[in-house]
Formats: sequence, C-alpha cells, structure tokens
Amino acid sequence: MKNLNEAVLTLPEELRPMALEYGPIFVEMGEQAILDWIKMLAQGDVREAYKTLLEAMPNTALLDEWTTLESEWQAEVRRNFERLAVVRRAQSALMGALLTIALALVGL
Repeated sequence: MKNLNEAVLTLPEELRPMALEYGPIFVEMGEQAILDWIKMLAQGDVREAYKTLLEAMPNTALLDEWTTLESEWQAEVRRNFERLAVVRRAQSALMGALLTIALALVGL
C-alpha cells in the first residue's frame, strides 16, 4: 500500500485537499479494509460504505448524527415511494381511459 503522500501526488489537483482530509482514515483502515470498502461501492452499497467510513473516524458524534439523519432519510424515501406509487396508479388509470378512447377512434 502506498503512503498517503505518494497517493496524493498521483491524484488530480482538485482531489488532493479531500485526500489529505480523508486519506488518514483510509490509512488507519488498512489495505484489506480499503479493498473491502471499494467492493462495497462497486456493489452499490453506498450507505454501508459511508457508515464504514464514519465508523473509522475518530469523531463518534458524526456516526451518531448520521445514524439519526439516515434513519429520517430512509423514512422520507419510503413516504416518497408510497406517494409515487399513488401517482403511478393514477397515471395508469388515466392512460387506460385514454387508450380506450384512442382505440375506439381507430376502430379497434
């Protein structure tokens, strides 16, 4: 595994400040944990990857705050999903009625 300074030098200039901020967390995690974290992201498990990073940070208050906010976000996502389902059912009913009219107009 490269040391942080070596890795930072390989990055685009705009990512270097972020690498200097978050890089020490990755270094503390170690190479295998970094590879596991990369795999989480590759599999689309962004929430778990973010949680893993927060768990590795020295400020445990961030993890507590994120856990609370993430729970609220998930509840909001569920509410929005339910609202979207209602909208889709209404759209389907409308399109079904319009399809019936269109079919009648073309003699089908």
